[in-house]
Amino acid sequence: MTLWVTTWFPDVNHPVRGTFIDAHWKAFKARQPSCRLLFVDVSPASRCLTINLKDQGDGLLVLEIRSVFWQWLLHMPALLAWIVAKSYARQGYDQPTSLHGHVVYPAGSLTRHLAGRWSCPYWITEHWSKAAKASTHWFKGPSIRSTYAKARAIFPVSEHLANDLRGTLENLAPITVIPNVVNLEAFTHEKRHRHARSAEVNLLTVASLIEANKHIKRIDLLIEALAILNQRHPSVQWHLHHVGSGDRLQALQALANSQSVQVTWHGTLDAEALALRYRQSDMLLQASLTETFGIVVLEALASGLPVIASDIPAFQNWIHAGTGFLAPLTAEGFADAVEQLWQQPIAVANDALDFSAFDASSVGQALMAAYNQ
Repeated sequence: MTLWVTTWFPDVNHPVRGTFIDAHWKAFKARQPSCRLLFVDVSPASRCLTINLKDQGDGLLVLEIRSVFWQWLLHMPALLAWIVAKSYARQGYDQPTSLHGHVVYPAGSLTRHLAGRWSCPYWITEHWSKAAKASTHWFKGPSIRSTYAKARAIFPVSEHLANDLRGTLENLAPITVIPNVVNLEAFTHEKRHRHARSAEVNLLTVASLIEANKHIKRIDLLIEALAILNQRHPSVQWHLHHVGSGDRLQALQALANSQSVQVTWHGTLDAEALALRYRQSDMLLQASLTETFGIVVLEALASGLPVIASDIPAFQNWIHAGTGFLAPLTAEGFADAVEQLWQQPIAVANDALDFSAFDASSVGQALMAAYNQ
């Protein structure tokens, strides 16, 4: 039995956290029904330590660890592995024959210590855009490098992430790129004719607004870009729609008000509502400093929506003359790109990319093949 291990997973309070890991696991579970996923949920509390392992059914286990020392526990994978192994054995679960960790730190390092306790092999799927950089950190680095070296194999979700690892680390386990699962069932292609120089333009951006992403998801630059467009073309109604929630919302609303731009904040939307928003928009704007994968870009393109994205490696294979524009990560850069696409609209073809490579069946098959190598 294979046990997947993660410290990042959706729950009631965080419904969109780690949804890509959930999709990855379900793709594999469809081919190996006996596998389980263990979500090690380490969170703050006023008490010293409380531990509760819950069986959520269908192979999902949630180990709730609540402690005033929660951050310290996350950075002590050997101790965390001892807690996990004891809790797992206490419930009478069969010892796994292999492990699969998602994100090298802290879940991957935890997985390595569990593999040592249970004398079994482990694999690592890497989603973290900062993994290569973190491997050189004075504290995290040794644990990360050891985890990568001792794994049976490493599965980065993109080629550029694989190249980052190869270019930074030595003594790596074999690397195979296996992409994220992108469920595009709700995002059906719609062929639309967009008029050049339209009097009303609906721009869409989709991103979390958590404070930790403040310097990565640059919604502030898009607001400033909108102000530039208002100055250049005051007769046009430029309307930005944002999907996503988080504690940056009030600050961004204040910025939009100070710039006198029109922004509608939609909060978190389910797949059906988000698909409708794609259909009602003229272009998607993705202003990211870094990105490991960028699922929303694929959703937009699959819906027939052209994309303007920051010129970073994650998007360079997806954005081209038939799908949109790559732009410098500046307000002026995005304003220029929006203006160009407004003047010369693009019709994204339904075969602009090979979207089948990202479906659950393809990813599940790739995982099984990689396990058997």
